[in-house]
Amino acid sequence: YRLIKKENMEPAVQYQSWANSMTVGGMIDVFHTNCSKALNNVAQIKTKPFIEKQNSWFDEEIKRAIISRDGCYKKALSGLGIIWWRIYREKRNEVVTLLRSKKQIYYENL
Repeated sequence: YRLIKKENMEPAVQYQSWANSMTVGGMIDVFHTNCSKALNNVAQIKTKPFIEKQNSWFDEEIKRAIISRDGCYKKALSGLGIIWWRIYREKRNEVVTLLRSKKQIYYENL
């Protein structure tokens, strides 16, 4: 994000070089370059680290079940037969049941 102060931005844009812009396209390019330079000088981009919260109930068993479910889904989409849709639905229901049970155990032990 950027914290831009108007009183700092106006002089930074005004004192940029506007030479060598004979065409409209050239003027647009110069304007874009000058505004970018002014923004980078006046208001640097501040970054915040994003720390992903790990769910302790999400384990390898769930991950393997999800990968298996997704593989069955791809096979069902590729037109390998109606049996793959049935297998996919069974795997999907297994994943949902597994997720619910792991979450329930986790939240009961808090």
